[in-house]
Amino acid sequence: MDKLIPFTKPIKIYYFKSDQTVDASFLINENVVLKTKFTQEEFDTIESKWNIEDGVQGLKTEFNGRIWWERRTVGPRPACIDCDHVAIDIRDFNFRFETKAIEQMFEEYNTQKNTQQHWD
Repeated sequence: MDKLIPFTKPIKIYYFKSDQTVDASFLINENVVLKTKFTQEEFDTIESKWNIEDGVQGLKTEFNGRIWWERRTVGPRPACIDCDHVAIDIRDFNFRFETKAIEQMFEEYNTQKNTQQHWD
């Protein structure tokens, strides 16, 4: 019997009220995630800018260096294919997530900020 519990969510977050940080796990495959951390201020900045104009461009973060986080509706040149995803460049990784997954992640973030969680 296989007892491995695979990772399934594209991005899993935990907001910690005590130190005002967000732990985020970015799915690589069902067995591997990239785990990282953001300050609440950084995560609030990402939430407010990821979906407007050029998104987050080179935000200097405490735990990850500079990051880029933006919604894209046109694929790479020269083809420029219609698309709708969020590109995240963090540390040495480049991710593409469906826009809906990012929207759901921010919904979860706001729920965690405004309600008591079992880890609080």
